[in-house]
Amino acid sequence: MKWPLKIQGRRVKLSEVMKIVELIASNPSWDRTRLSQELCKSWNWYRTDGQMKDMACRELLRKLEKHKIIKLPKSQRAREIKPRIIEPVEYCKEQISCRLSEVQPIKLVDVRINKAYANSFNYFLKEYHYLSYNRPVGQNMQYMILDKYERIIGCFLFGAAA
Repeated sequence: MKWPLKIQGRRVKLSEVMKIVELIASNPSWDRTRLSQELCKSWNWYRTDGQMKDMACRELLRKLEKHKIIKLPKSQRAREIKPRIIEPVEYCKEQISCRLSEVQPIKLVDVRINKAYANSFNYFLKEYHYLSYNRPVGQNMQYMILDKYERIIGCFLFGAAA
């Protein structure tokens, strides 16, 4: 094997792999998440928004294990993940038929900031999106669209590019 290996956009040195093996051996109670978080801190591996590159690190660890370079702790994924229950919400189902100028100003509400709209947002996507909805994957932005009477007239979910 030729070192350094390039995995997940990162050049991994043999000394770093030896550190991973040492961390696993000396911390048998750690799960994969804890291991990846410790490595992110140690390597100063952060996204531009300041969050750890935890998922990239876990994928790097999985690839090292796949190539039989390291042996990871048992995956915690064996437990069943129950689908989240999204409660129905009361809303005006009356069709709005008018000129846009009659309901302006239109307001966009950031659901991450105004949590009062979170359940409505989840419900509308689950009920009206052609693929249904359980939870977003990855980084995203969620907005509710309100008219001047505070009626919900739509919602947006923008996901990060793959």
